[in-house]
Amino acid sequence: GVPIRECFRQFERELADLAVIMGKRVKPIAYTGNNPRVLAQPMQPLLLSMIHMCRNIVDHGIEPVVTRLARGKEPAGQVTIHTDLLPGAGKTMLQIRISDDGNGIDPAAVRARLEKIDPGGAWKQENDQAVIQRILMWDVSTKNEVTDLSGRGVGMEAVEREVKLLGGTVEVQSDLYRGASFDIRIPYNLDAPKA
Repeated sequence: GVPIRECFRQFERELADLAVIMGKRVKPIAYTGNNPRVLAQPMQPLLLSMIHMCRNIVDHGIEPVVTRLARGKEPAGQVTIHTDLLPGAGKTMLQIRISDDGNGIDPAAVRARLEKIDPGGAWKQENDQAVIQRILMWDVSTKNEVTDLSGRGVGMEAVEREVKLLGGTVEVQSDLYRGASFDIRIPYNLDAPKA
């Protein structure tokens, strides 16, 4: 196996490149938690899908410098990747939590989008936390806009699909104007011989 942080090199490059393209400032990724070894091969599709999240984070998460300063934040956004092993009932889970200190996700904006694509949906009875989860389920973004950049949902369905294929879960958390996080948990199966 390889230490999991090694698996995020492409994510790091993509994040840095997109920040330049979009005129945003982003600090180097902060890593927290433990650095468990993983089998890179089975995780490859998930890691590739997570690269979509970079665009999402830079485009929608991290605010322009002037906005960040107005909100009393540092000019450069911070993306944090927290990895750990969580012992569970009968199986250990690998946790990957990707968070940013940007805009967060506005439940009102998600509701406005749902109103367009699913006007009679059950989401109307859901609280903000539940409504925010729906950005994972399908393309909740407004794709018909002039930009070819992602809406807050683009790529997120891909991530959720890969997580589910690995038998895991993903949960979105958001604190408006303070940031958002995507908490991925998948069964940990590194059957490496004990050294």
